[in-house]
Amino acid sequence: MTPGETRAVTQGTTPGETRAVTQGTTPGETRVFTQGSTPGETRAVTQGTTPGETRAFTQGTTPGKTRAVTQGMAPGETRAVTQGMTPGERHEQLHRELHQERHEQLHREWHRERHEQLHRE
Repeated sequence: MTPGETRAVTQGTTPGETRAVTQGTTPGETRVFTQGSTPGETRAVTQGTTPGETRAFTQGTTPGKTRAVTQGMAPGETRAVTQGMTPGERHEQLHRELHQERHEQLHREWHRERHEQLHRE
């Protein structure tokens, strides 16, 4: 750990216990880990990479489990990867993500062009 970092660990001892870890990596960055110990448990990790960016990981442990990853690339941008879906579900998910990314891109371009136009005026 470096100066300014903190680590907290909480662990239960009964069936169904959970463990939570929170660790700061740099100012404004945090990592959270939560894991259950019962069937069907899930694990969630959230880590900030820069201000406004986050990474989230969720995974189940039961048959048919799915994995979802969401990572912020810039403020307002996210990328999602889904595993354990049917080809049709995966296609719909990717289509939604592509549409959202394109919408956000066009929105940023419009704002930038509008800003430049107002600046020239």
